[in-house]
Amino acid sequence: MSTILPNPTGAGYFNAISYGGTTISIEVNSGVSGPLPFGTVVQIEPYTGPGTTNPPTVATCQPSSTTADQYILGVIVGGQTDNLVDGNAVAPGRVAQVQVVGIAQVLCDATTTAGYPLVQSAATAGAAKCTTSGAAPTNGEGIGVALQAVTISSGTALVWALLKNQ
Repeated sequence: MSTILPNPTGAGYFNAISYGGTTISIEVNSGVSGPLPFGTVVQIEPYTGPGTTNPPTVATCQPSSTTADQYILGVIVGGQTDNLVDGNAVAPGRVAQVQVVGIAQVLCDATTTAGYPLVQSAATAGAAKCTTSGAAPTNGEGIGVALQAVTISSGTALVWALLKNQ
């Protein structure tokens, strides 16, 4: 997966997974199996509050489910990658930087069309897909809008998208 975006002038490249926008820091649930690569769509887990323990319980995230819901937070664009062979993933129990608004690369598992809304994939946890025929997503279930058309015949690919609350 490439994280290279050509400069608008075509005068070179910069290596980025995102730019601009708003990010939050949140722990990846320690029960997640394996590290989450940058671009993974994540959702917040149901949370009952900090409770009375010391240290308090904190909200955590996990890869988005394959069932549409309103728990989508955003896309992992950075975080604690220490002790990992691949420096482009965040291990369970570590803190991830999750972009919630702005431009970022999103892991998609189906061909995308520029300008079409992105929703969580029904086939791959932690991935997104474009809505059918560009239909508007159900309230609260949208991730953003695909900024590029990418043909994905199998597996997944990183696609530039505008993330926004929908």
